[in-house]
Amino acid sequence: MATDFKIASWNVKGLNNGIKRKKILTYLKLSRVDIAFIQEMHMCKSEALKLKCSWVGKVFSSPGTDKSRGVSVLIHKAVSFTETKVITDKESRFILVYGQLLDTPIILCNIYAPNADILAFFHNLSQYLLELEGAQIVVGGDFNQILDQDLDRSLPRRGTESKSVVAIRQMTSDLGLNDIWRTMHPEGREYSFYSPPHNVYTRIDYFLISEALLLIVLSGIICLRHYKSLVLVTILLGG
Repeated sequence: MATDFKIASWNVKGLNNGIKRKKILTYLKLSRVDIAFIQEMHMCKSEALKLKCSWVGKVFSSPGTDKSRGVSVLIHKAVSFTETKVITDKESRFILVYGQLLDTPIILCNIYAPNADILAFFHNLSQYLLELEGAQIVVGGDFNQILDQDLDRSLPRRGTESKSVVAIRQMTSDLGLNDIWRTMHPEGREYSFYSPPHNVYTRIDYFLISEALLLIVLSGIICLRHYKSLVLVTILLGG
């Protein structure tokens, strides 16, 4: 790559409200985001087209309903990206966009994982990624899983890892992926979700990236709060 790219992941909890949608998209523009992974759009297929605004050149979506799910990848009009393949699931929980970012083959994978411990979700996702060979990988989004029960929880907990976490670890091993925020902050504690019933903060939003991309990461930020305490997670890749 010959330039810098800011990639952001944001569970927006609904974009079917026009005022909220405008505020979210404006904030991404002002934050100079080049590629945005959006989860929980809550928009049907026709409504998802409204995500293409002044700064967004390309929109790739797996729309859900007007009340649940839905994921999108938004790419700034100034970014040179050519897609060759797009893969989505029937539940509108992930989208894989395979293409060329400048001179680099890359897979942009945005996920909104089930909050239940469903092994098949991450197993199937891993299989799709393994089939797309020869590209750098960026997997980002709301994983709805806690990878480290000690560091990624405000109240550490011991016990057996969920099946989903085991599947995520297998996926990262098979594909050579790294939790970029944890790599940059080995003992850090930052959280992206708060559960009032359990009074606990957790980190469940991640970027998992290829080893080669790890070498050009300039920064990783979590918990940049804006619209009604929604959490934006970003990474900056340098040329």
